[in-house]
Amino acid sequence: MPLPSVTVNISDDSFLIQDSETTSENFLAGFILENLELINALGTTTDVANKFFQTDSSDLYERLSSPIGNGAGVSFAGFGGSAGTSGAVYPSVLEGGTGVTAGQIRWPKGAVYPWSDDFNNILSAAVYGTKIVVGISASAPFTSSNTHSLNAIFGAGLSADEYMDTIMSARENDCFAVRGITAVDSGAPSGDEFDIFVYGDKFTLPLGKDPETVSNDSQYIQTRLTSDVVGCLARTFRVAHPWFSPAGMNRGQIKNVVKLKDPPTAVQATALYNNRINPVLSFPGEGVVLFGNKTGAASTNILSRIEVSSLFLYLKNTIGSIARSTLFEQNTDSIRQSFINQATSILESVQNQRGITSFVIKCDETNNPPSVISEGRFVATIFVIPARSIEALEITFTNTNDGELV
Repeated sequence: MPLPSVTVNISDDSFLIQDSETTSENFLAGFILENLELINALGTTTDVANKFFQTDSSDLYERLSSPIGNGAGVSFAGFGGSAGTSGAVYPSVLEGGTGVTAGQIRWPKGAVYPWSDDFNNILSAAVYGTKIVVGISASAPFTSSNTHSLNAIFGAGLSADEYMDTIMSARENDCFAVRGITAVDSGAPSGDEFDIFVYGDKFTLPLGKDPETVSNDSQYIQTRLTSDVVGCLARTFRVAHPWFSPAGMNRGQIKNVVKLKDPPTAVQATALYNNRINPVLSFPGEGVVLFGNKTGAASTNILSRIEVSSLFLYLKNTIGSIARSTLFEQNTDSIRQSFINQATSILESVQNQRGITSFVIKCDETNNPPSVISEGRFVATIFVIPARSIEALEITFTNTNDGELV
């Protein structure tokens, strides 16, 4: 008779949740999908119909764990279907249905092919506290600015840049387009003050993966650093203001990175930045950091810096909102003064919070003469001097004789 024994088996049938920063309530990004795979896998019945949904890091995990189907015709792994298979409709995943047995959820082991790449890039931005609208380019958030006020758009697919061009045109350039550059020697891209270019990808450890068991890069999760730049923007809106730079040691720290894919050398990083492409660099003992602050505008343009362009986007949206209240009113001294008072309040607040150094508002009879008034137009000119961030720091150490310090 064998010696009595106890056998304990441990089965890992779950996914771990990454830590996330506090949600940035005043920042909303848009992630552009090339197809509906992720919507069908994670969406509700309404999401599937609308072809978009809004999410954050906690909501993404809740969607993985949902016990309710959506009628999209997708086989959910947790309901006995084969992961990623489209076309099959299980009774348990129709609208209002639940798992065959209690406790069954859609995706018990996390995201799967063919929508895992989109999921991982969305999550990479969400862990910074970013709220994200996820949808195809033809869905409502991307076809006009009337339904969602976006601060940035980004994507992971090969057609992301093409979609972003169309979306930016439809939304009249009311946000940033964060675009990825994959070749370190690609040259200067074509862009303007609403574009933010970033080079490279990062490797992240899969949730629950023991780093000691990783033998090659293919075992990591690879995501584009565009997601992290969007996250740094969201973090900056939360911990500072839109007119602060998202780069550097304080607000540009990159999360959940094991290592960078093909990190640039110092010479390559300089060349990238000269071409208006922001590098992400690793500093031993200090972390991996977004180390660039440029938009796609020419260096001679004051809007060539992210924080300045972000300032003007903020002023365009906030002062534009109060300007709409003058529509269909009479162009009189009192209406013009009311506009000046409201705009002054906004600009003084920005000035007090180090966004601008000075401003002047001109909105009187000189730029609203009878000819302008008779055409039904209202003209206001606002002059501002933006504050600028530091990009070159010079420190000189001088050796002196004892007792000669001043």
